[in-house]
Amino acid sequence: MKKLFLSVAGLAVLCGSFGAGFSWRDQEQAEVRQKAALAASAAGKLQETLEASLAALTKERDEAREQGEKLGGQLKELVKKFAESEANAAKAAAALARATAQAKAQPAQATSGNPMKSMAEMMKTPGMKDAVIQQNLGQVDMFYGKLCDRLQLDGPDKQDFKNLLTERMRAELELSFQMMGGDLSPQQSAAAVEELKKANAANDQKIRAFLNNETDYQAFQTWEKTKSDRMILNMGMPAFAGAGEPLTVAQEDQLVAAMSAARTQTSTVPDMSKPENLTASNLGPQMAEKILADYDAQAAKVAAGAAAYLSPGQVEALKALQKQQRALQEMGLKMGATMVGGK
Repeated sequence: MKKLFLSVAGLAVLCGSFGAGFSWRDQEQAEVRQKAALAASAAGKLQETLEASLAALTKERDEAREQGEKLGGQLKELVKKFAESEANAAKAAAALARATAQAKAQPAQATSGNPMKSMAEMMKTPGMKDAVIQQNLGQVDMFYGKLCDRLQLDGPDKQDFKNLLTERMRAELELSFQMMGGDLSPQQSAAAVEELKKANAANDQKIRAFLNNETDYQAFQTWEKTKSDRMILNMGMPAFAGAGEPLTVAQEDQLVAAMSAARTQTSTVPDMSKPENLTASNLGPQMAEKILADYDAQAAKVAAGAAAYLSPGQVEALKALQKQQRALQEMGLKMGATMVGGK
């Protein structure tokens, strides 16, 4: 009986050992599975991180490639502009050389010792006139470059547009030279002005057809009407940049609109940016005084209104530009009066 009890007890111990062994193995397997799950999770997170890094690097590579292509295109455009400028400069130099040779070959003309009158006479020489025309046509980009950007014109389209603008500028320059001579009768002056209007009207239709978009055409029309104001503002851009506050596109448009309104809506004197107004009667001392007084009133009005959308530093830069422009206008009026005999 005692032996049987011991056997049963031994069996119980043995079973307990087996149970403990199985329990230990289950725990060990559970720990293995937990570690495997943690490892799998870590591997998944690592894969996600690697995929995100790869995506970021791919995006960065694509952006760098796109930026490189963009910079390459800009470089090509700059090289093209430089080549065009070089070509225009060469044409102007050749025309100037021809004009100088012609002037030397011609008999000396009496000009009362007045260098500006001599220049007016030289402008009648075809070679000299062509040289000045080429020089001005080389500034198409300065007058219309930003407009081309806004109209998103590039490549052949931009060149075709510039050709139409060149045609327009040439017609205006031709009239300026005729008026500069000072030897046209009132009837001849009126006829020349009418011819320019017809030429510009024909050019307008060509540009409208080329743009093939009424919104773009109206943008061109607005730009054309404010061309002289934009040219003045472009001259003053370094003043704003030097003050550390360059104009934004919106500020530039607001300022141009204000300058144009002051020049066209409140002015009581002839608009001297138009070739047909370059007459002796408009360039005499009395009219020049009125023009400068009118400019002072315009400048004050523009500066006062600009305080609403320009910073104090930008307003000061604007006033410096206006002061510089007044001095240039005064000098231009004196030179024009000398050339056309204003009284």
